[in-house]
Amino acid sequence: EGEGSEDSENDLFHLTAGDTEVLAKQVIFATGFSDVRPDPPLPRTGRGLHWCLHCDAYMFVDEPVFVMGTGEATAHVAMIMLNFTPEVDILTRGEEIEWSEGTDEQVRAHPIDIVEEELAGMNKRDDGWLESLEFEDGSRREYRGGFPMYGSDYNNELAASLGCDTNDDGTVAVDDHGRTSVGGVYAVGDLIAGHNQIPVAMGEGAKAGISIHYDIRKFPMSKEEIEAAGGEISAEDVPAIGEELRTQAREHAGKAGEAGTSEAAGDD
Repeated sequence: EGEGSEDSENDLFHLTAGDTEVLAKQVIFATGFSDVRPDPPLPRTGRGLHWCLHCDAYMFVDEPVFVMGTGEATAHVAMIMLNFTPEVDILTRGEEIEWSEGTDEQVRAHPIDIVEEELAGMNKRDDGWLESLEFEDGSRREYRGGFPMYGSDYNNELAASLGCDTNDDGTVAVDDHGRTSVGGVYAVGDLIAGHNQIPVAMGEGAKAGISIHYDIRKFPMSKEEIEAAGGEISAEDVPAIGEELRTQAREHAGKAGEAGTSEAAGDD
């Protein structure tokens, strides 16, 4: 956990996490989200309780599957699962259905059972996988596994504390490069709207990093900046690289040069 604030006097962001304090000109938030877990009884995650349709659907080909919840996502995931198995149940667990009338007509036109009773118990196989669920009316249904669809809690507190706009679902609002509504603040990965996949998050992080690189570059200067500098850029002002980074670059180049020299000598 941490706290974030903006140091307007020095045009820096101030982040405090425990005993650690960091100052930065730009910030990327990648704080993600937590899936909302339904009440027990539940199987173990990965042994009958699954969160990623794109990741795990192929585990359930021709297997009995449940989709738990009452919202739009519940109905649509249940219909999608018919691409993999003919045995799909929706478990509302005694709650009122919240999906729209149009979705209701759509889902009831598919071969999907809607089980309204609340859960009363669970049975597991010897290897820990889910075997069946028991219901309060005394019935018992066998399942290989399923997907709870109760939404996500987005960890947007730090971004919100800086004034970043959020969407209705709690994701942080960004443009195509991860920029939030607050200058210098970016958000990527599961904290923003989109596919919750590691490769997607990596790509979003790369895009945000490139955008920050462009933002902090001194050159090219705009016409206004050139005029403010007297109408001409002095040769003494280039290259626009800090001494610490220049030293690191030279050291790296030197080591690369030494390696190249050694390889050349070995070829002789």
